[in-house]
Amino acid sequence: MAVSAEYLAYIQDLLCDLPDISVKTFFGGKSLRSSYLVSENGEYLEQLEDVQFGMIINDVLYFVVDDVSRPNYEKLGMTPFQYEKKTGIVKVRKYYTAPEECFEDQEVMLKWAKEALQSAYRVK
Repeated sequence: MAVSAEYLAYIQDLLCDLPDISVKTFFGGKSLRSSYLVSENGEYLEQLEDVQFGMIINDVLYFVVDDVSRPNYEKLGMTPFQYEKKTGIVKVRKYYTAPEECFEDQEVMLKWAKEALQSAYRVK
C-alpha cells in the first residue's frame, strides 16, 4: 500500500490552494488533513482541530464522503475504498475515489476537496 513520492507531490500541488494541508502516514498510505472547515459558500473557517478529508493508498486518491456527498460520487461511477481480508472484500463507504475530472483541472479538484472537508466535519 505504498504511495510514490511523485504521486504525493502531484496531489499536493493540485491541493496547494487549500489552507493548512498536512500529510501523515495512514495504514501504509497517506492521510490528507486540514484544520479548516469550509462554509456552504466556500469560505474557509479555521478550526482548532484538524480532520482527515482524504487519503492516498496505492497511488489512488480517496475523499471522505457522507450521506450528503456520497450520491455525487456514485453518480459518476466512483467506488469506495476496499481491501481484502480472509473472509472477503471489505468496502469502506467513508472513502470514495476522486473523480477523474479532478486530475484535469485544479479548480475542479479544489471543489471536490472542499466538499470532502465539509463531509469530514459532518461525520466527525
